[in-house]
Amino acid sequence: MGRTRQPVDENPAKWGGRQLIHTGSTMLNLACSDSRLGGALMGTLMNLVGDRHSGKTLMALTIAAEMAQLKAMSDYRLKHYNVEDGAFFDMQHLFGQKMVSRLEKDSPKTFDAFADMMITDLDKDAGRPGLYILDSFDALGSVEAIAKNKKKREAKSASAKKNVKGSYQLENTRKLTTFLPEVMPRIEETGSLFIIISQIRENLDAFSPVKYRRNGGRALGHWETTEVWVTFTGHINKTVKGISRQVGSRVRGKVKKTRLTGKSREADFDIFPDYGIDDIGSMVDFLVETKVWSKPTEQTIDAVSFKFKGKRDTIIAKIEEEKRVEELSVLVETKWNQIEDSFKSGRAPRFS
Repeated sequence: MGRTRQPVDENPAKWGGRQLIHTGSTMLNLACSDSRLGGALMGTLMNLVGDRHSGKTLMALTIAAEMAQLKAMSDYRLKHYNVEDGAFFDMQHLFGQKMVSRLEKDSPKTFDAFADMMITDLDKDAGRPGLYILDSFDALGSVEAIAKNKKKREAKSASAKKNVKGSYQLENTRKLTTFLPEVMPRIEETGSLFIIISQIRENLDAFSPVKYRRNGGRALGHWETTEVWVTFTGHINKTVKGISRQVGSRVRGKVKKTRLTGKSREADFDIFPDYGIDDIGSMVDFLVETKVWSKPTEQTIDAVSFKFKGKRDTIIAKIEEEKRVEELSVLVETKWNQIEDSFKSGRAPRFS
C-alpha cells in the first residue's frame, strides 16, 4: 500500500517573510498554522513533547527529510544531537538518501557538552542556516550531577550521603535559562530551526491540577514558538491469512502553543515503522470524520469529489497513483478553515 506524499514545491512556503516547513503531516501543519503547507517556522524554536514510543524522534527527522527535498535549502546544515542514541531506523528507507547523506550526528552526554557542540556548530560557516535537533533534553546529564553522584557513591556514612543533594534536571533547566538567550538570536538571524525533544514527566505536585509536565522551566516556554505534545492513542493491526500483527501506531499531536495562530488544536495521524508518517491516510480520515466524504458501508468510503469509491487502503493507493495528493491537501485545508471560521467571534476589528 503506497502512502508517499508528493512535495508540493521545490521551495518552502512563506509565513510573514519566513520559511514554513512541512512537518510530514498536513493535519499537524493545519493544527500549528492553519496552513496545509507547513507547521514548523524557520528562525524559531519548536518543542516536541511526548512519552516513549510516541514518535517524537521520527517526527523531528521527518522535518529534516522535508527540508532535504527543497532545492532552496540544499546548503542548510542538518544536525542531530542524538543524546539517547536510540534511533535505529532504516534511515535511508524512511527519510531518503538526500537527508541521510547530509545529516550530521553527535552524541553529547551532558548539557555542557551539548552546549559547546551547538555553539561550535553555529560558529562554523557563520551565518549558515540549518536545522538543529536536540534528542532529547531529558537524556542529558550534567557535570555537577555526575560529580555529586560520584561523591555519593564514595560517601562512607549516611549523614555524608544526605549532604549530597542536587538534580541533573534542575541543573540543566538553570543552564537553559542562559543558553537559550545566547543561541536563539542566532537561530532567528540565520533563519534556522531549533527542535528540542522533551519527555513527558508525571507531575509529583499533589496539589497541582496538571497531571503531566515537561522539563525546561520558564525559559523553554518563553523562547519556543511551537509546543506540540505527542501521545500514543492506539495500535494499528493487520490480519493476513488468519495471522494478526501490529503494523503501526496511531498518535495525536496536541498543539499546546503556537505563536502562528495563538490557538490550541489537535491532529491525529498514523505512524508505520516501515514507512513513517502516513500523511494521505490522515487526510482521508479527516474528510470522512467531517462528512466531506461519506461511508455508505463500514468498509467503503465514497470519495465523491474524486469520483471513486472503495476501501480506505484502495482510496489511499488511488490518490497516490493518480498524483492527487496536492488536490487532496487543498480539499482538507478548505474544510479545516471552514470549521475554524465557524468558531470566530464575528465581531468587527477594534482598531482601524
